[in-house]
Amino acid sequence: QWYQRSYMDCTNRTLAVVLLTFGVSFSGFQYGGGFLVNHIDLARQYAGTLFGITNTFATVNGIVAPRIVSLITADRTRAQWQTVFYISAAIYMVGAVVFILFGSGEVQPWAKTENSSDNWIDLNKKTSKLPGNKNISEYPEKPASVNNLN
Repeated sequence: QWYQRSYMDCTNRTLAVVLLTFGVSFSGFQYGGGFLVNHIDLARQYAGTLFGITNTFATVNGIVAPRIVSLITADRTRAQWQTVFYISAAIYMVGAVVFILFGSGEVQPWAKTENSSDNWIDLNKKTSKLPGNKNISEYPEKPASVNNLN
């Protein structure tokens, strides 16, 4: 069948490792622009709680997956492992599509407080207050310690 020819066998070990490394490296994009920062975007004062809840669901999948894989790959044939990889790819794709369609980076209404705008410093405004009740314009461009490094 056509899809069985699309997989590598043991004769292409170097290429398999290169492609696997490439694929896993791209999965790192989820950290900087994905789920880790999204908790802070949705509700910064509840980000820890939200991360704990979502990470619990992710951990359960990691506990269950080896058992499911062992059931699918009982004979450890190439076709059985292909099935495992197809299922994994489908789960990743469904998760990505759901996040793209329904995900948001907007602060949720239930997470807003009366003085939520005072909780963070807006560095784009010259009148923003920094620690010590000083305005940004009252601070030097570079700290003195940076100027003395040479």
